[in-house]
Amino acid sequence: MKALSEIDLGYGDATNYRNNKRMTQMFNEIFVKDENLERLLREDSFFLIGEKGTGKTAYATFL
Repeated sequence: MKALSEIDLGYGDATNYRNNKRMTQMFNEIFVKDENLERLLREDSFFLIGEKGTGKTAYATFL
């Protein structure tokens, strides 16, 4: 079992993953690619709206 200090929980804000190559790789591995991503990538999708903390920046960072 790992000690709590050995666990990397990442950043709280997806914007920070753009600045570090190792963290960008980690983000791409943990990002959930589901039907919501497929809906966002459709040609008839123009906007992504939602409350603060719902993952809008995470989608932008991933894309």
